[in-house]
Amino acid sequence: MIHGAFSDLDEQQIAPESLDMVFPTCDPSYNKKLTRDLAVFSAKFLRENGFLVMFTKPAAGDVAYTVKKYAKNLKLLNVFQVYYSDGPWLNFDDNNPKLNSPFAVFLIFWKGGTLSYEKLDFNFDEQYSINAMPADEDRPLITAEECNKYVIEDIIKLLNLEYAITDLGVGTGIVCDPTCEFGDVGEEVVRCGFDFLGIEEDAAKFKIAMRTMQDCYKDIQESQEVEEQVAEVEEEFDGKDSEEKQESNEQSEPYDQDVEESEKALS
Repeated sequence: MIHGAFSDLDEQQIAPESLDMVFPTCDPSYNKKLTRDLAVFSAKFLRENGFLVMFTKPAAGDVAYTVKKYAKNLKLLNVFQVYYSDGPWLNFDDNNPKLNSPFAVFLIFWKGGTLSYEKLDFNFDEQYSINAMPADEDRPLITAEECNKYVIEDIIKLLNLEYAITDLGVGTGIVCDPTCEFGDVGEEVVRCGFDFLGIEEDAAKFKIAMRTMQDCYKDIQESQEVEEQVAEVEEEFDGKDSEEKQESNEQSEPYDQDVEESEKALS
């Protein structure tokens, strides 16, 4: 976790070409400077074949154009629409409740390389739906940040990051959120088995994000300890079960011999 503005970070704080994916929690729509800074950051710190995934509103075209202008080594791989099946719609503007939509758009940029993407877990042409619910019961519509939290796990699977890392050996296992806010996306990234690099400029949000990640790692560690204890018990049980079967077989051998001798005598 890094406290500061992602646009101010240099190579001493983050190694160049060290990130598998950049997945900003923020919504860069209608903010050209933010979009530009995210594009420049991603172009510098993404590894070859890495991804920049950006949530957008109807201004997806403007965002795509800005990324292309300031990060020429990033190519738009696909436009990924996420529909809300049973949950509330996304609110585009808190000040105007009429600006709602049943879907969000994610622009997936790829830092070109030598890999082919034949082994995708999801077809971009298929409809993808989530059932997201708002964190605040008094606000019936979900936000971009909440949408990202629901979608990040499936996007990791969609882009087959694990395949690139484990089978091809080209990944680093690091997913970065340059505007991580409260750390919700980071929590989901870690639970997917990846390392998380969160960056947040706001001090209050950074403190909450730190607590979120600490609780997440603690929960995972406790879960692993329970799994290890269960494995030890199962191993011990399997060992005792094997010993009991062996003793039972040894005890039955004299009986089997007596029965065989009796049958021979009768015949």
